[in-house]
Amino acid sequence: MDTSNTAVRILDAAQELVQTRGFNAFSYRDLAERVGIRTASIHYHFPAKSDLGRALLQRYRGTVADARAQVDAALPGGADAAEKLRRFAAVLEGVLRDGGRICLGGMLAADFATLPHEMQRAVTAFVEDNERWLAQVLVEGRAAGALAFQGDPDVAGTALFAALEGAMLTSRSRGDVEGYHSVSDWLIDNLAAARKG
Repeated sequence: MDTSNTAVRILDAAQELVQTRGFNAFSYRDLAERVGIRTASIHYHFPAKSDLGRALLQRYRGTVADARAQVDAALPGGADAAEKLRRFAAVLEGVLRDGGRICLGGMLAADFATLPHEMQRAVTAFVEDNERWLAQVLVEGRAAGALAFQGDPDVAGTALFAALEGAMLTSRSRGDVEGYHSVSDWLIDNLAAARKG
């Protein structure tokens, strides 16, 4: 048996469960049934559920970091800041379109108070990664005259990430992915339009 492939299958199934139910809403038995293996096999790869959670976060954090890096590589200048924001919003939209899933970081943030401390730190790091990147895009966009907003760009980056994560939740509650798209477009359009006013 290819143990690395089994670990990936476990992570894939666990990620779907977290993104659709939450971290506390499934057991290793649920996961074993989903993957078609014994719970002992899951414990072999991830002895405790917190080990599984850390592995999920590490993998997801890397995936989203890669997506941001691709956006940066495709659109390196501040003049393209609005399009960079749209592409980042589209990454989150893609998660929502995949069976009504929610960003893994957002789902785990909802369970934050009940997570082990090491998972809490990883969730915070994921959120901060995205907030910092958004703040940098906002700074570059403002400097290039492509975006306009008032106040501290760090606060603006935090607000933008919170709005996108919140839009995922509310759109899923209505079964309306287009609602997320409308909100993300409105946010970015207003940042871009403000420079003309």
